[in-house]
Amino acid sequence: MNVVWRTWAPDLTGHAIKAGHHMAEEAPQELIRALIDFFSRPRTRIARE
Repeated sequence: MNVVWRTWAPDLTGHAIKAGHHMAEEAPQELIRALIDFFSRPRTRIARE
């Protein structure tokens, strides 16, 4: 799936979390670790044309 989004998000990262539709209920610890990691990383701004 990441390949599809690379055109719009060249610094895209991600991984699957083993859970169904209700991720926060089914894998709360893994979800919170992923969110903390995501929001803790410095962001790069990409100039828009």
